[in-house]
Amino acid sequence: MTATIEDLRTELGIDFAGVCEELAEARFQQQQKDTPQNRAAVAECLGRIDTVLDVYLEMWAPGR
Repeated sequence: MTATIEDLRTELGIDFAGVCEELAEARFQQQQKDTPQNRAAVAECLGRIDTVLDVYLEMWAPGR
């Protein structure tokens, strides 16, 4: 199977949208009850967002 750049860009967009939804839910849960588990869920989502953005920048940042 050969992946195209557009396929990768689309997949990153889907991943980003999904983790943003998860982050919104995690933040809502943390607002309802601030527990170590809820803080960890928020931190995990933020880490996943960073990873997706890092991959995107690595592939499409100008001057690289």
